[in-house]
Amino acid sequence: MRIPAETGTERDLSRVRSWRVVLEDLDRSRILREALKARHDEPFEKALGRAIRHFGGDYAQYQALIEEVREYGEANHIDLRLAARALASQP
Repeated sequence: MRIPAETGTERDLSRVRSWRVVLEDLDRSRILREALKARHDEPFEKALGRAIRHFGGDYAQYQALIEEVREYGEANHIDLRLAARALASQP
């Protein structure tokens, strides 16, 4: 599926299926560890967005990763930071 982007170019959304495809060039564990660093009580979602941008990612990559963290947290009845910490320690 292609949609027009704000810049006038088209963007292929068919690749946005899982973080493994979307984050192929980015290291998930590194991003999550960066987001977990203390930043004056910054919400985790904001910290994750900052970390993804720091490593050259975009909003689609943020969406894929935050979805995975949320699903893991809900499945294990833990908050986002604990879920991110657990996922960061997985290979």
